[in-house]
Amino acid sequence: MTHRFRTVAIILVVILTTAGIALSVRQQLSSQASQPAANALETDEESVAGAKGAVIDFLTALHDKRYAEAETFYGSDYGLLWNWNPTVESSDHAALWKNGCEMNGLVCLEIRNLAVAEHPDAKTYVVNVWLSNADKTEFTTEFGQTMFPFTVAKLDNGTFEVQTMPPYQE
Repeated sequence: MTHRFRTVAIILVVILTTAGIALSVRQQLSSQASQPAANALETDEESVAGAKGAVIDFLTALHDKRYAEAETFYGSDYGLLWNWNPTVESSDHAALWKNGCEMNGLVCLEIRNLAVAEHPDAKTYVVNVWLSNADKTEFTTEFGQTMFPFTVAKLDNGTFEVQTMPPYQE
């Protein structure tokens, strides 16, 4: 009986030791797995802030009539602005923004509020923006729209560019 007891005791020690090692390895793996997630969260929060910052900088520059500065935050096509202004050189983006805001009907108002609405992939953000009229009331289109989505692209160098023009109103 003593020999049988000793065999059971040895088997139990082996099982408990194996279970302890497995638990320790599992805890280490779990700890390591949560580390990148925390870093990814920080990176995502930084990217969300970058996307919002690009929209703020772009719309604020347009509102303040700093058109050359606004062009540095915009990364999409100027074709529509050029179609509206065929006498302006297509490479003169500042002049195209000036005409767009001052003559063509782009709404270049102050930001009232904004929030990131979507993050469909690692390099694309959708920022919803609400604008204020000069009298600080909320801007509303003739169709009752008050919120305007702006798509922002994160470039490989880590910078952000707005891909959407301001709203248009006749």
